[in-house]
Amino acid sequence: MKFAVNLNHKSFWAASAMILAVSVHADERIIPQGANVAPNGDRLDVTSKCLRLNGRALIPVMGEMHYSRVPRDEWAKSLATMKEGGVSIVSTYVFWNHHEWNEGEWDFSGNRDLSAFLGEVKKAGLWAVVRIGPWAHGECREGGFPDWLVDKAYEWANGDAKKARQILRSRDARFLGETKKLFERVHSEVAPHLWKNGGPVVGVQLENESRGPWPYYQALKKLAVDAGFDVPMYTRTGWPKLNGPETTFGELIPLYGDYAEGFWDRELKSMPGSYKDAFAMRPARTSSVIATEQLGKQKSEDAKGAEKYPYFTCELGGGMASSYHRRLVMEPMDAFALAVVKLGSGSNLPGFYMYHGGSNPTDFGVNMAESQRDRFTNWNDLPVVSYEFMAPISEFGEPQYAYWMIKALADFCRENAEELAVADPVFVSKHETRRGRFIFHNDYVRRVNPDGECWIGVEKDGKVERLLDGRTLAVRRPLVAECRRLSTTDLKLLKPAGTPPPVAVGPNGVAMPPEEGAWDAAAEYEVPFKDGDTMLEIAYDGDMARLYADGVLVQDDFWKGLPIRYALRRLPKGTKRLVLKVLPRGAGWEDKVYVDRARAGSSADDIARYEAVGELARDPAEKPVDAPKDMKLVLCMGQSNMAGRAKMSDADREVVPRAYKLDRDGRWVAAKAPYHFDKTVAAVGPVDEFVRRYLADHPGESIGVVPCAVGGSPFYSWDPPPKGERKGVNYAKALERAKIAQANGKFIAILWHQGETDAAKAKDEAGLNESYPKDFARMMSELRRELGEGDIPVIAGEIGRWMRPDGDHAARINPGIGKIPSLLPKSAVVSSEGLSNQDRHHFNREAQRILGGRYYDAFKSL
Repeated sequence: MKFAVNLNHKSFWAASAMILAVSVHADERIIPQGANVAPNGDRLDVTSKCLRLNGRALIPVMGEMHYSRVPRDEWAKSLATMKEGGVSIVSTYVFWNHHEWNEGEWDFSGNRDLSAFLGEVKKAGLWAVVRIGPWAHGECREGGFPDWLVDKAYEWANGDAKKARQILRSRDARFLGETKKLFERVHSEVAPHLWKNGGPVVGVQLENESRGPWPYYQALKKLAVDAGFDVPMYTRTGWPKLNGPETTFGELIPLYGDYAEGFWDRELKSMPGSYKDAFAMRPARTSSVIATEQLGKQKSEDAKGAEKYPYFTCELGGGMASSYHRRLVMEPMDAFALAVVKLGSGSNLPGFYMYHGGSNPTDFGVNMAESQRDRFTNWNDLPVVSYEFMAPISEFGEPQYAYWMIKALADFCRENAEELAVADPVFVSKHETRRGRFIFHNDYVRRVNPDGECWIGVEKDGKVERLLDGRTLAVRRPLVAECRRLSTTDLKLLKPAGTPPPVAVGPNGVAMPPEEGAWDAAAEYEVPFKDGDTMLEIAYDGDMARLYADGVLVQDDFWKGLPIRYALRRLPKGTKRLVLKVLPRGAGWEDKVYVDRARAGSSADDIARYEAVGELARDPAEKPVDAPKDMKLVLCMGQSNMAGRAKMSDADREVVPRAYKLDRDGRWVAAKAPYHFDKTVAAVGPVDEFVRRYLADHPGESIGVVPCAVGGSPFYSWDPPPKGERKGVNYAKALERAKIAQANGKFIAILWHQGETDAAKAKDEAGLNESYPKDFARMMSELRRELGEGDIPVIAGEIGRWMRPDGDHAARINPGIGKIPSLLPKSAVVSSEGLSNQDRHHFNREAQRILGGRYYDAFKSL
């Protein structure tokens, strides 16, 4: 019999209470833990396979949210959003230094009111796992240890830093004595909320990312139990492998994790080490990529006896933070694929870190984030305030695109728990497993194979029916309903930028933020805001940005191509002035800082996530207008040089009479630069001049521009595959937008500029120059057919002739582009000869004006 277990339905709780006997599968056994029967009779068991509530198997989704990093008045809404997203268990760190900043002075008030938070968890109908430490990490100052405790360790070690670190997180009686006080004080907050007392706390985690050894864990558990922590489940992180064997089975349930990428790595490149292995089906549970800056190269190798425990996770990367030296931009598919792989490999509890981003407290007067300058830390530099993890829920409580994907996965787990929980995995290959009748497939690998597929299916009548497909789950929903979107060009400049110091390497071998005094070189801008504004997003370019409310730091960001964001509802009451400071890049920045940019166009998920970036380029003053029904339409396709990156003048920002553009929401607005919105840096492109020249020659007509170019997009994202297969995501989007535009006119031209990405990756000149024009002609013929306008003139442009940073890119593709007119009727090619660049990849403003004129001249010739 199959049960649909829903932790969020009151009817289920009532029905479950009637089941008195605990039934388990034939090869499953209960692992005794603490008190596991609630006052209403509900019994929660940990077995060698799964969690069981009154005998019924559960596969709950767990999500991390740090109560002390989220304003108290937002807890209820955030928890409700988590529940709606399919989360059943909320996990949270107790950061020791957030509660006992001064020795003996405890603070559990305001945002640090753990008891109140657990009360809200219960109201939301959720369970909780409290990670009580003593060590937390969580990218917190000193890993969560109070400064006074670290001071004491140095005193005990006579100033020897190595010995001090050995004393902390050990069985040293002095350290355990302080930990005892912590556990007792935290228990006083948690006690009313324990499962046995009718509360939501079903588990506690001891320590984090520790090698042990096992006697250290035993000492911690004794302290916790003596303090009164009596719960259905005691856990520890199952990485790294213990230093020595586990000597008592069943005392602590190991929970595992894996990440798609890590800000902590020392290599300044994409997907270093073994991150790709996290996307492969494998029996081993232990991660080889967590905390590599401390632990070095690791093997994905389980400790003896791991198979006797259920396969639970507590740290699947729901996203990733950015460090100063390694700035990552995550995709929604990263989190979804990690979870599918773990489920396929036998996991029965997908736990995400983070599920809800956060913001560090600023009322201690010091930087509460992890820093190379600290003494007991994981040796990375994180933003002072922002702990935005690109997680399913942002630091401001907004569902992001991964949220909808994880929600669908949670629904699947809940509906099929009874059947799936007892089905062991059969490993077909590193890409596919079977658990009972369910099939788990993944060949998506972040950056390595971003167009791979990730799905869960079921076999019926010899055929596989896909129940969940990652390619269809990136639901296009707005991230923010109301948002004030600006760039620094919209702000009042108070002080221009100076010259920052060179980028320095910190004590742990990677680039570190400059000293506070370096902010004297920052550009300063006054930021307008008004009552009713909910969210502020400011596109900027530089090394770092900080936002100040009446001189108080409220938000900061390490630049990675995305805007700095802030929820204006969090402004201190009575704030009169907002100032943004942008620190320019210091000498050596390019060589010491790795920025991982989204590869736009690689998948529907990428587009869904990064349309949010493109959205920022929209002028907030743009309003929909009633465009004429007889316009001449121009479709713009390609990558960044078609979208335009050339710096704008004041004249470029003026509305062009009789010109319109289709905005990202499919609405006509008055046309002015930037015409595109693919990235916040969208600016002047060739269509600007094309439009002006056309209107000058046709005084009685109006023109409508359909911008579709996406910076960095490879050709395959524009390629329409054979019938029945998934179209290239950018092709599909362009076709959709073009058909919307046809309600207001007919197309007179398709402008195309693309090839830099393909040329950079080409292995030889002959191959690309042969294949590109054939593929392009086929693609454009299909587009003309689907638009029903078979003779639309098509004009393609050569890539810049300076493009040769690691080879002659222009030679790899421009000759092929030149063959297009011989293969595609009514087409032309424009030359890039003599055109100058403003940076390594992009034409400057003068060149874009000339290029646009060449496009227009070629158009007239057709």
